[in-house]
Amino acid sequence: QEGDHGIGVRRRKADGHEKATGAAKFADDHALPLMLHAKIKRSTRPHARIVRSDLEKARAIPGVFGVVTGEDMPVKYGIIPWTRDEYPLALGKVRYVGDAIAAVAAVDEETANRAVRAIEVVYEDLVPILDVDAAAAGGDTPETKVNEHAKQGNITKRVELSFGPVEERLAAARADGAFVEEQFHFPSTTHVPIAPHCAIGWLEGGRADEQGVLTVLSATQVPHYLHKELSTVLGIPEAKIRVIQPPVGGAFGGKSEPFDLEFVVAKLALV
Repeated sequence: QEGDHGIGVRRRKADGHEKATGAAKFADDHALPLMLHAKIKRSTRPHARIVRSDLEKARAIPGVFGVVTGEDMPVKYGIIPWTRDEYPLALGKVRYVGDAIAAVAAVDEETANRAVRAIEVVYEDLVPILDVDAAAAGGDTPETKVNEHAKQGNITKRVELSFGPVEERLAAARADGAFVEEQFHFPSTTHVPIAPHCAIGWLEGGRADEQGVLTVLSATQVPHYLHKELSTVLGIPEAKIRVIQPPVGGAFGGKSEPFDLEFVVAKLALV
């Protein structure tokens, strides 16, 4: 066909020049006047009840402006309706080493780190669930249940797929000596985008339940999901929340859901 349809023609990337020259501003490149720095206190236990969190030493440090815990955001979220099983900050128990427990906002990063170290958490250790098989086999007692959302043990959803006469073909393969049965394990990995997770939150124009608007700038792949879940968790109408997605800086799926830091900066901005 004739005409300028663009098929087979090399096109210049719309954002190519900014990224090639270093002019593009990713989330971590942004800074606001008088911006505070947030840090998250994370679990050192794989599975434990939170008996007590002592926040007073952190609050007493000069330059600390706010401290929040799971009790400040007791609403579960999840981008799929049947997996609304996650709190922004752990509430009542932790489920892995690194689980977010509390967060602080301070005048600078060093002060925020001091405040995080000053938070004292008392744990009551539960049975550690260290692999999928152990999780699937347990979950019928409070000590082995890591997913309260699961109706059966720790299994959230069961899916069984088969195509064609499976048993007949397996029997034929065994008879021919062409049948191999084995278990394979793949280690944990993480995505390594050029830009890390980062979020900034601020409030403009007054309280969010009045005329103010809460803005969250985040290196997220899913600004619409984040917008919806911020409204759900914080109890603020979606019309009072704005989500800005700058250049993401790579993600590979690793930023395809809301994360604790986005709720944290939003809540601390409100505080």
